[in-house]
Amino acid sequence: MLNHNLIKLPFYIDTALALEVISTLTQPVCLSGAWSQSTTDVRYDILAGSPTVKIQQQTNHLLVSKNNQSFTPVNITALDWLEQLMLESSNHNYQKPQTETGTTLPAIYGFIGYISYDYGRRLEHISQDTVNDLQLPDVSGGIYYWNFINDNIHEHSYLTFHPLCPNNLRIQVTQLFDFKAQTIDCKTPSINLKTSSNNLKSPPTATQSTVNPAPCLNPFMLTSHFSNETSKASYMRSLFSINTYIKEGDCYQVNFSHRHKANYKGNPAEAFSHLNSSLNTPYSAYLKFDDYEILCFSPERFIKVEGDNIETTPIKGTIRPVSYTHLRAHETKANL
Repeated sequence: MLNHNLIKLPFYIDTALALEVISTLTQPVCLSGAWSQSTTDVRYDILAGSPTVKIQQQTNHLLVSKNNQSFTPVNITALDWLEQLMLESSNHNYQKPQTETGTTLPAIYGFIGYISYDYGRRLEHISQDTVNDLQLPDVSGGIYYWNFINDNIHEHSYLTFHPLCPNNLRIQVTQLFDFKAQTIDCKTPSINLKTSSNNLKSPPTATQSTVNPAPCLNPFMLTSHFSNETSKASYMRSLFSINTYIKEGDCYQVNFSHRHKANYKGNPAEAFSHLNSSLNTPYSAYLKFDDYEILCFSPERFIKVEGDNIETTPIKGTIRPVSYTHLRAHETKANL
């Protein structure tokens, strides 16, 4: 059984700074919170960058990039191609990375990215009633074989490499964090000025130093208010139609949403780091691609697949009907 290469860093790097460290890599990602954990009480931050394979599907066009070369598989969808790749990797038996105390780290190897709702049109015959004005790919992501992992409970930072991780990438990642350690005085950590006094970390012990990010010189900020792209009249017409569908039995629940937009300046990764520490949602994610970035803060895990078991835990539609009595209204508010 092959082992993962696990390196415990001699200092704890704040996740915001770690995200800055890997910003020079292609397609940096960060999964923060309860990812890969059985409970939302245990929080890890999992970062990666420079995927070994990049995958993108726009409508029926699948593009795969590997070793600086791109090719277009024919007569196969992105999910089918990914399944074939995962089956090839599953032929090898690897031991999960464990710390010196025997704790198994939640390393995430393989595909990290997104699959849009519109990808369902590739799987089922669904009418095309929406306008794809953003022209984003239906599937986009990469195959990652290394992780930077922050144990936010014990304040430990780790680098872990899958046996399939290319050796030149191992060296590059290790040097990135080694260089950051040499250029920052770990014994006298700086304080992130955006962090409230209630969230300040306790002073580092003699054996564990902490590296926090310095104040950002080009901070992220909105340059306009958010505006609703749906008019009130259109919104009310949609609600009327939804109520009609439900009353007539065409459906029992509709997830009705609409889009807001605003202008900004600065680095979206900095916005993610600040919101992630403030909101403390159990499932947060940052994904950076060539010409767009995704920031996600979700209270729910939609789907979990483990072996032959599929678990879905959506929040929508799971709250009991709201009582309009004064007492029960306060109880409902507390539960929400």
